[in-house]
Amino acid sequence: MAPIYEYSWLIPIVPFFGASIIGLLLLAFSRTMNRLSKPVFAISAGCLSISAILSCFLLAHELAKDSLPYVFDYNPSIFGSNLHISFFADSLTSSVITVFSTGLLVLMMIVHNRNYRKVGYVRNFVSLGFLSSTLLLLLFLYPLSEVLK
Repeated sequence: MAPIYEYSWLIPIVPFFGASIIGLLLLAFSRTMNRLSKPVFAISAGCLSISAILSCFLLAHELAKDSLPYVFDYNPSIFGSNLHISFFADSLTSSVITVFSTGLLVLMMIVHNRNYRKVGYVRNFVSLGFLSSTLLLLLFLYPLSEVLK
């Protein structure tokens, strides 16, 4: 198994953690967090950049070889019940995830330029972080090659 597959589950998780941290800080320190627009942008864009870079590495690895799709199975036991999670990685999924993560990063930069220092700036970035992680997770959970048949 290639090392990129071991870290491919981080692609949808990193923006979620960034948005969660900023959201918790916004709830705890509302006035202070609304004034810190540059660090909020740096954390959000940094988390989404990490996801975009990982997805580019995954796409490069998928295009460099011709093999079967990779399935990452994860079976955690949460509160006594087993949860089955599978991530699918093939060339179509990798290319779609790369396009979406890069597009979401561009969207985040556009929102930063349009809404800088306006009311709801931090709330918009928390929403964009959760939206991007949800979208990337949905793209990873289903094999797109079978969905598009």
